[in-house]
Amino acid sequence: MQTPIASSRNGIRDMLEQVITSYQEMDGRFASVGGVGRLLGLYEQLQRELERVSYDEIDRLTSDIRRLIEALLKMDYDLRRINNLKVAFDARHAGGAGGDR
Repeated sequence: MQTPIASSRNGIRDMLEQVITSYQEMDGRFASVGGVGRLLGLYEQLQRELERVSYDEIDRLTSDIRRLIEALLKMDYDLRRINNLKVAFDARHAGGAGGDR
């Protein structure tokens, strides 16, 4: 007959084995990066590096890029208009030259 203490020990042992097995399975899923410990190290390293970049810096760069895109789009629009004018003048010139002959 098992005593309540022995039964309790077996239950604790079973729980411990289940926890260890589950942890090992999880660690195995992260084997490609070196396991859970390495993954957590990478997370902490990433967190430290991200702390070095301020939100203001990101916002400023984003605004600069947006202004650059707007300037490039305006240049593109202007160049398309110039091209359209050139096509129109060339067509008028070609039509007028043929009509004078």
